[in-house]
Amino acid sequence: MFGATPDSANFWFDLSNVVLLLGAVAVAAGTYGVIKMGSAKERFSDERISSNELETKRAIAESDVAKAAAAEANEKAESEKLERTKLEAKVAPRRLSPDQKVELAKAWAPLSGKSVLLESYSLDVDSALLGQQLIEVLAAAKAAPISNLASSMPMGGFLIGIHITGRDKKAAIELAVSLHNIGDLDVIVDDGARGPPGGMMMGMSSGAEGTAEFRILIGPKPLK
Repeated sequence: MFGATPDSANFWFDLSNVVLLLGAVAVAAGTYGVIKMGSAKERFSDERISSNELETKRAIAESDVAKAAAAEANEKAESEKLERTKLEAKVAPRRLSPDQKVELAKAWAPLSGKSVLLESYSLDVDSALLGQQLIEVLAAAKAAPISNLASSMPMGGFLIGIHITGRDKKAAIELAVSLHNIGDLDVIVDDGARGPPGGMMMGMSSGAEGTAEFRILIGPKPLK
């Protein structure tokens, strides 16, 4: 067949068997390699996925820590801001707004024609400026304000806040209540029977201390 001799036929038969055997070995080796390397590849892929998941979890944890630190910092800043606002309110000067002055003048309309003495301690600028505003309010209410501001020196201590006395105790209370409610100020009505608020004081006299129907002593602002 095909001009083959018995010897050549045996040679090519044996060679074909060898090639077939080598092919079978190659297929087996390839199959084994595919199986083993596929397993290794899958293991490396799983490790890479696990590593990525670990990095993701670590990043999330770090983000949560950063968010918590930021929230704590914001809370601390807000707390400090609140405390600073409270401190500023404590030391802020006492002043009446234009609207408060108008409303207070209406409330003090019953003082029309009545004399009101306003006093404050010397060197107390805040009290003197507030007293000047009250003089403007009294003038708008057609009262008769008498200024003795920034000219009194106490003997034996001084009073804090605003103290009011008057011959008409009921009217003095109404005066104090309106000043407190409208001006948001600390006001106390003193018993005029015990003498003027603050006790004995030295300083310039307006000459009207004994004739004024009402007396308002403006002391330093209370730190509460």
